[in-house]
Amino acid sequence: MKNTILYSVQHLKPIFSWLSVGIFASAVGGSIAPPAKAQNYSDIQGHWAQQCIQGLTQQGVVSGYPDQTFRPDNVITRAEYAAMIDQAFPNTSLERNAINFQDVSASYWGQNAIQNTYRKGFLSGYPGQVFKPNDLIQRVEAFVALASGLDYDSPASPESLLNATYTDAQEIPEYAEGKIAAATKKGILISPPKPDVRLMGPTDPATRAQVAAALCQVKNVSGVPDSYVVNAQQPEENSPIALSQTCTNEAAGYTVNYPQGWVTNSGSVVEQCKVFDPESISLPEQSESFDEAVHIRVDRVPFERVASTDNQSSQELSRRQTTIDGYQAVVVENKATGIGLIPEGVRSYLYFVDLDGQTLIGTTYDMQGQRYQRNKQVLDQMMNSLSFNR
Repeated sequence: MKNTILYSVQHLKPIFSWLSVGIFASAVGGSIAPPAKAQNYSDIQGHWAQQCIQGLTQQGVVSGYPDQTFRPDNVITRAEYAAMIDQAFPNTSLERNAINFQDVSASYWGQNAIQNTYRKGFLSGYPGQVFKPNDLIQRVEAFVALASGLDYDSPASPESLLNATYTDAQEIPEYAEGKIAAATKKGILISPPKPDVRLMGPTDPATRAQVAAALCQVKNVSGVPDSYVVNAQQPEENSPIALSQTCTNEAAGYTVNYPQGWVTNSGSVVEQCKVFDPESISLPEQSESFDEAVHIRVDRVPFERVASTDNQSSQELSRRQTTIDGYQAVVVENKATGIGLIPEGVRSYLYFVDLDGQTLIGTTYDMQGQRYQRNKQVLDQMMNSLSFNR
C-alpha cells in the first residue's frame, strides 16, 4: 500500500517559471537547453557527491542549470523533487489515475512531473486535493517516496531495525517506519556522517546531492562515499537473557529475578529492588531519573486508574493483556506527547499488574544511551519471573 501521505514544515519562494529553474527536461513540455555536461558543472569540484552527480548526468538521469551549475547543497521543493524522480524513472508503470490538484495549474512548470510521480506511486497529495508544490520536501518524505514508488517491502520488524541503526530513530514518524526501514535495508538511505551517531534527520529538508546519491544507489552508479550510505544494523537477537540474580522488596511484597551482571539499588535512599541497570546506579538512585534500564514500583492507586487509556501525556501504540503470578496485567507501549515529565516522542514500555487496590508498574524508557529493544526484552523476562509474597 502506498503510505506516502506527505507533510511539510517550510515554504520556498514560488518558482516563477520553469525557464528560471532549468533543472529537468522531463518536468516541462517543449524544448529546453540541453543538460549541462557533467564535467562542466562549475560547483561540484571536490564535493562528496561529485562522481555520483557526474555519472547520473552522463546517463541523462539528472540535469543541471543553464548557468552550468548543479547546486548540490540546495534544498528542494516538492515540485523539484517530482521533476527529479520523473526524469530518473521514465519507464515506471502507472498505478493510479491522474488527479487534478487544486494548487497545480495546467500551466505550472512542474505539472507533468507531479502527475507522473503521483500516478507511478512515488508521491501523494494532502487532504483537500492539494500538492503544495513549493513546500520544501523533508528527508523522510523523499526516502518514503522512493521506497514506495520502487515497491520496496517493509521488513518484519521495522522499528527494531530503525532503533538499531539510527540515533534519532524515535523522531521518525510512525507512518514512515516501514518504508524508511526498507530504504535502509536496500542501501539507498543517505546520511552525512557524524562522529559516534547516525542520524536519519527525518524533518531536515532534502538536498539535491542527497537525492542524487540515493538515485546512484538505486541505479548502481558509483561515486557515493561509503561513509554517506547508511548500513542497516541488525536488531539484537531475541534470545533469552539469563536472569541469575534475585532481589526481594519486602515492603512492596515482591521478589524478582534480574540479569547477570546488572545492579540494583541498595535501598539506602530508595526501596530496594526498584531500579535495575547494567551500570552503576548510585546517582540515579538519588535523583530517581528516567536514565535507568528498568524500573519496578508499587503504587497505592487502583489498577483501573493507572492503566487507563485516557492519558493526555502519551499516545498509546499497543496494548495486550496477560497475567503475572496469577494477577491480571496489561502491557502497553506509549509515545510521550510532551505533556508531563517525559520529553515528546520518547517511547515507554510498561507493565501494569492489578494487586487488588494497588498496582505494580514495570517500565523501561527509550532514553538516549539506553538499549531500548534489549531492555524491553529484559523487562518481559523480569516481569514473568515476579512472585508476590502474599
